[in-house]
Amino acid sequence: MNLSKDMLDEYPYLNDRSIVAAYRGSIAHGMYQPKEPNSIDDKDVMVVCVPNLTHYFGLKEFGSRGTVEIKRDEWDIVVYEARKFIRL
Repeated sequence: MNLSKDMLDEYPYLNDRSIVAAYRGSIAHGMYQPKEPNSIDDKDVMVVCVPNLTHYFGLKEFGSRGTVEIKRDEWDIVVYEARKFIRL
């Protein structure tokens, strides 16, 4: 995955704190059509991460119930906190 530097700086758990990142959706199924005039595909990614310690001490929440959704340009990224991912 080639995420932009500003995206990685804004969301550090996409890089420094991620355990696993994987494509899903049309890319994972081999149906992705690159940018074409009639293409509606985006790049779907799922990330599992370990947030900062402040999250585990209850001082700060991670996203909405352990999930952060990022939609920017052609990217559609869902980030799960590790405990939430295990519960799923």
